Amino acid sequence: MKKWNKKNINNQEEFNSMLFELENDSPRYVGLDTETTGLNITTDKAFLIIVGWESKVFAFDLNSNISVDSINRMYELISHSIYMFCWNTKFDLHMLANAGIPYNYDNLSDGIILARIKEPVESRSLKLKTMTSKYVKDYVEEKKDLITNFMKEIKSPRIKELSKQLKPYKLNYGNINKTLKDPLLGFDSLTEQVKEIYVNWCDKYNHKNYYEEYKPSYLEVYNIKPELMREYAFYDVIHMMEFITGELNSGKVNFLERILKTREGNVFVRESKVIRPLWEQERNGWKLDIDYLKISIKKIKEVIKRKRKLLSELAGKEISANQHLVIREIIFNRFYPYSFPIKEAIKIVKNQELGHEVFQPLVDNWNNLKSNKESLQKISESTHDKGLADFINLILEVRRLEDWYGKYLIGILRNSLNSTNNIIRTSYNATGTITGRLSSDFQQFPREGIIVDNVELFHPRKLIIPYGGEYPSIHFFDYSQIELRFQAEYTYKVNQPDKNLIKAFINLDNEPDWTPTDLHGLNVKTAFGIDESHPDFKILRNGGKTINFAITYGSGLNGLKKNSNLRKFSPEQITQLYHAYHKNFPGVVKFRAIVQNTIRTYNFIHNLYDRRYLFDDAKHSYMGANYLIQGSSADFLKEKMILCYTFIKENKLKTKMIGNIHDEIQFAIPKEEEHLVNKFKELMEKSETKIPIVVDVEKTTTNWAEKKEVK
Repeated sequence: MKKWNKKNINNQEEFNSMLFELENDSPRYVGLDTETTGLNITTDKAFLIIVGWESKVFAFDLNSNISVDSINRMYELISHSIYMFCWNTKFDLHMLANAGIPYNYDNLSDGIILARIKEPVESRSLKLKTMTSKYVKDYVEEKKDLITNFMKEIKSPRIKELSKQLKPYKLNYGNINKTLKDPLLGFDSLTEQVKEIYVNWCDKYNHKNYYEEYKPSYLEVYNIKPELMREYAFYDVIHMMEFITGELNSGKVNFLERILKTREGNVFVRESKVIRPLWEQERNGWKLDIDYLKISIKKIKEVIKRKRKLLSELAGKEISANQHLVIREIIFNRFYPYSFPIKEAIKIVKNQELGHEVFQPLVDNWNNLKSNKESLQKISESTHDKGLADFINLILEVRRLEDWYGKYLIGILRNSLNSTNNIIRTSYNATGTITGRLSSDFQQFPREGIIVDNVELFHPRKLIIPYGGEYPSIHFFDYSQIELRFQAEYTYKVNQPDKNLIKAFINLDNEPDWTPTDLHGLNVKTAFGIDESHPDFKILRNGGKTINFAITYGSGLNGLKKNSNLRKFSPEQITQLYHAYHKNFPGVVKFRAIVQNTIRTYNFIHNLYDRRYLFDDAKHSYMGANYLIQGSSADFLKEKMILCYTFIKENKLKTKMIGNIHDEIQFAIPKEEEHLVNKFKELMEKSETKIPIVVDVEKTTTNWAEKKEVK
């Protein structure tokens, strides 16, 4: 690693000197990082900015009396570079915008993009520290551990101070923290006296979110030890730029320049271009029906209280649904017909002592009774003891209710408190998955509501409503079966066109009465010789659908038999459907085999949009076909996001992209621009594939759950 010149900027004169160097050097690439008051993209903001290029790095805080005009001049000079890099660029853009100094230029990229391109599919971390310690010569250990330890030093006496104030009420910080974490209790359950003490303490130490555990901020560390924070911040930019443009351990110079000359350069450019659309989408956010949310919170809270009480009655003592060890002991002590210490039984079985056969089932059940949902479901479905089944089912129901309550109700409520106009926001991670698929906290937003005792308590999608005013509706542009379409496309690409799969999307034989293949029903007909009139057809078709997608995602027969979503089907039924799949879709089977052989030969494959999947170990080659299918779908979607965003900007439209869930893009379209709905559909469907890409358009003027098809 080359020697870097680190400079602290403390006033306008020193900042002007940095601007002179930036203009004079005209760097091809610039790195930027922010240190922030926290991680919330709505409420937190930058307080320290670090910018670096070539072998220079500068740091300045926003309390140094540096004018906004000067910072904007810095941005203008940075915009002349080919790319400005951050590590998680959208986050830094949010922090700059929240500080009142947004970066509005589009020469954006992200170091994580290059990390994803470089790393094999087996890699599980794209953190800056991981990448630089692995690839950068003479890597300097970062100062984060020193900062973490110093934050603990700050926190400890403050916690003692709070606990001392709470002592007359027989409480301490630990009690408060436990209460805050319980979604049914939380801040509002505290007495008025305790609330006042806690709020005053939070205000004293600038802890804005009363609902969350306290920890000192980086800003507090900076105010006490600015030199420690600046040194840490310097090396974030230095390490990032060394990884991007420096000499890596491989001995090859300028990783970025080398990538841009390969097929992966197309991936880098696409991922860089999608940063701005995703960032604006995050800024726009979703409008929340706050009244519906509050009503739902009240309803589910009462149900959870009632179910918790019933659970304690069945257990014979007060317990929570997540006390896993206690639950295991209750099941064995109360519901199993053994009055024998489980530890002794384990010892007898382990040592093969006399009578170990008798205790083997007991030990097996003990080992299977873990905290995960699947284990408890298996026991509930296999036992003939109704009391045991009721107890376990109630545990699972309470856990589900508490998860929904905490994640989709309290979590969303707290998110909305951070914004004006009841807007909720999430962050979209474009590089978090191996395939390239977008991920976010809202990607798993449930399609169905939560129903207890035949009453719908809450439907997550009823929370999302139009902005109102000039945006009276939301339009949903959803790619229809896009992954299956790309799977069909790949059978063409490897010269093994799969007739049954292709006929689901096009009239391959020009039949006058063509009906698209029912891909999931076809396997049921082949496996069991029944048709739609059979009473079990619909249930078996659901199983066939699960199996079809599981095979696409790389599952084999053994994996299918262990799949919790197939619990209702016997091993024999699963086997029959598995073999029916291989009989009905020979082109897909051959495509998967070709992909695996390619990986075993070359250790990598490319999808249709140039994304490379590098394998350190060919034993993972069974996942290759899924990476190609899901990755091609994801990259196609990103290209269309860029295309739609460009169309909006070039035509100065008021239309906003507001969300992305799975294969769907959501738009807020003003009434006067609704004539462009077909144009957006056309842009999104345009493709050079043999298999047509289809977008279904839906619209709501009420809420997401009540969207209707647009003809």
